[in-house]
Amino acid sequence: MEKENLLYRQRNNSSIKINLKYIFFIICFYLLIFQIPLENTYHIFKYTDEVLTIFFILFIFFNLLSSKKENKKLTNKEKLICISFLILNFIGILSSIFYKYQPVNFVLHDFISTNKFVIVFFGSFFTFKNIIGNKKYEMKINFHCKILSLFFFILSLLDIIFNIYDVNYATRYFLGIKSVNLMYGFSSYLSTTIFFLLMTLCLVTNEKNMKKNRKYIFMCLIVLLLTMRTRTLAFCAIFIFLIYYIIKKNKHINVGKQFVIALVLIIIAFNQLSFYFSSETARNVLLNKSIEIAKDHFPLGAGYATYGTQASADNYSIIYYMYDLTKTYGLGKNSHHFITDSFWPAIIGQFGFIGFLCYISYLIFLFLEVSEIKNDKYKYFTAFCIIIYLYISTISENIFSISTTTSLAIILGIIIKNDNRSLEVNL
Repeated sequence: MEKENLLYRQRNNSSIKINLKYIFFIICFYLLIFQIPLENTYHIFKYTDEVLTIFFILFIFFNLLSSKKENKKLTNKEKLICISFLILNFIGILSSIFYKYQPVNFVLHDFISTNKFVIVFFGSFFTFKNIIGNKKYEMKINFHCKILSLFFFILSLLDIIFNIYDVNYATRYFLGIKSVNLMYGFSSYLSTTIFFLLMTLCLVTNEKNMKKNRKYIFMCLIVLLLTMRTRTLAFCAIFIFLIYYIIKKNKHINVGKQFVIALVLIIIAFNQLSFYFSSETARNVLLNKSIEIAKDHFPLGAGYATYGTQASADNYSIIYYMYDLTKTYGLGKNSHHFITDSFWPAIIGQFGFIGFLCYISYLIFLFLEVSEIKNDKYKYFTAFCIIIYLYISTISENIFSISTTTSLAIILGIIIKNDNRSLEVNL
């Protein structure tokens, strides 16, 4: 009798924990979906992703203190991801201490921004364990995704017909139709948000509900196309190919197919890339100057909050004066909306050539980790789509540091942790 009562209490406690994890997931889901509109109205929501990152740090810490060995296991590639980021941060901290270009509070802010994707990625390993794979919770998450997909689809159509939301300097037009940005202000924010919604929907899609979910996936793709962003157009083409190849044909993407995908992306984006990197645009200037900065500060970089990041714009970095960037449109002290318009210049400028190699290594290990997902083609498809989207986005924005990308780290972490591969190495 005592054993039965003990088993009952254990099952009841486990059920309560999973319920709490699901509630936290839904809170994160809606906060990240509507973070940009909320922070445009209430300034406090600007720090949503930073607060969530701190929560995930605490979850990681408490799980490392746990006596359960399964909570402390990482694969070899996951350990290599950690090592790459430790070296990157060592360079960043050393550079910041040595050059002292920025005060401590801005250095700390940029430190969190730089690391939040990795922190949330590993934090979601523990935080949302056992939610995915549980039919009850997958159905609930699926319901929320379908409601929001329908909401954004209808709102986008209404905006095109009735011009509900104002246009801005980033608005694009095609055949007289304007790009949609809705309450997000810029189509880049909307596209990343809809992509998160789409990936969450794909996360809870399976053989049984695929036919029902198909129309909602289509709605998300239409909204992505209506943002008229080059990266979203490229992604939608890749997305359709991956559905055919991974979902319908039930195949993994081998090295040859990966090369073909990369080639297609380059062809699709060739005109845009040649414009960005062969003219006097802010992106081209940022890239060229980042190489100069890395050379001048070798073997380190300029340090946190100095170049190409939001923190470097908030407390306008002296680096922009040193390298005569203040006169470039969009990079000035009072008009710096293009400072975070690319990713790699920030890595090269702040962490130097060694830091750049560390980040490349991290992305390679992350890609290899995704490539080993075997047990669920829908989860593999979703993870592969996230990787492709992130890689495409590094061309046009500081994708791993912006607030909306925290959401993608959550999905990616959930998929990899819930894949039933044998874990190779203990911490």
